[in-house]
Amino acid sequence: MQAEKELYIVLYGLAFIAIHALFFSSCLSEPDRKCPPVYRISLNVKDKNYFNISDISQIQPKDESQPFRAYIGDLTYQLQHLENQETVIELSPSLVESDEQSYTINVSDIPEGKYLLTALGNIDKIPLLRETIIPLHANNQEQFDTYFGHDTLTLSESTSEYTLAMNRTKGLLVILVENAPDSLSRVDEQISHVGQYIDRLATPSGDISVNKSFTQVSSPSATLSTFTAPTLAGKKSTLRLSLFAKDKVTPYSILPDLEFTTARNEISVVKLNFTPDGIEIWMYLYGSWQKLHNLDITL
Repeated sequence: MQAEKELYIVLYGLAFIAIHALFFSSCLSEPDRKCPPVYRISLNVKDKNYFNISDISQIQPKDESQPFRAYIGDLTYQLQHLENQETVIELSPSLVESDEQSYTINVSDIPEGKYLLTALGNIDKIPLLRETIIPLHANNQEQFDTYFGHDTLTLSESTSEYTLAMNRTKGLLVILVENAPDSLSRVDEQISHVGQYIDRLATPSGDISVNKSFTQVSSPSATLSTFTAPTLAGKKSTLRLSLFAKDKVTPYSILPDLEFTTARNEISVVKLNFTPDGIEIWMYLYGSWQKLHNLDITL
C-alpha cells in the first residue's frame, strides 16, 4: 500500500507539471494568447538573532548566513482573496528542505487583486489560519520558537514579486545555574502572565502560565532556556523556581518570585549562583547584572 501511495504521488506530480508545461508552451506559441503572470513571493527570516544577543555573553549568536531552514524547520502558509475570503493556495505544515536563504512561493492562474498572506514557522500542529488568533502555548507548554508573517499583497501584472518578513513571536528566558551542588537534580519553573495567543497583528492575548521541568542541571553549571510569549500589556510576568534534591518528589526550596517583562525576540536572563553560604539570585537588567536576593539556603 505504501509503494502504491508513493507511486500515486509521483504520477500526480508529473501530471501536474506536464499540464502546466503544456499550458504555458501553448500560450507562448500563440501570438494572440496572453500568458498569465507568475507571482513570486519570497519568505525571509527577519529575526535571525535576538535584539540583545550581544549583551549576553553566555549565549552565542547564530550565523546569519545560514539557510532558511536553520531558523524555520517547518512551514505552513495560506493565501486568501481579500474581498471574498476564498483560499487560493494553502500549505499544511511541511518540512523545509531547501538550502536557500529564503523560501519561494510561485503562484499563477489567479486573478489580479488584493490578497492576504499568512505564514507560520515552527508550530506543532495545523493552526486554524482562517481564525483571528494563533496559539503559542498549548496546554501550558513551552512549544517552539515560532515565526509569523502576515501582509496584504496587491497582485497585478506590474507588481509580481513580493517579500514577506517572518518575525519571531516569542522571547527567550535563560536561567544560568552556577556552582550547583551534585545533590541538585531538578529545577521546575513556572512563568505567569504571558500571552497564550497572537492575532494577525502579532498582538498577544489570553493570560497563561508556562511550566517546564529541567533535569540536566548537573554541577558545576548549566544553561536552562525557555521560549516564552511576550508579557501581557499592563502586567508583569512572574518567574517561580523550585529546586529538587536527588530522589525527592517535593522541592527542598521554592525561591522567591521574580517579576520581569519578556518581550518578542529578546532574551531575559536570571542567574542562580550557589555559594557555601546559600544562593545568590541575579538578573540582567538595564544593561548590567543586579543582585536581587542572597538566600540562606543550602542543600
